[in-house]
Amino acid sequence: MDVMNHEKMPFAMRLDAAKALLPYMHERVGEKGKKEQAAERAKVVAGGKGSRGPFSPKAPPQLRVVKTE
Repeated sequence: MDVMNHEKMPFAMRLDAAKALLPYMHERVGEKGKKEQAAERAKVVAGGKGSRGPFSPKAPPQLRVVKTE
């Protein structure tokens, strides 16, 4: 990672270092099994990871203090 980020190294060497680091920093999209892909799709539909899907739980109502006199 130091070679990749070093500004004075030749660009070709920095590029080779980035290519070598790629498998360790990011996983391949196709390496997941069928069950993992199905679970991930289910999370998206259910509203996982911050998205609001059609089956995600609704936000609870805001409670307010009402003064009665």
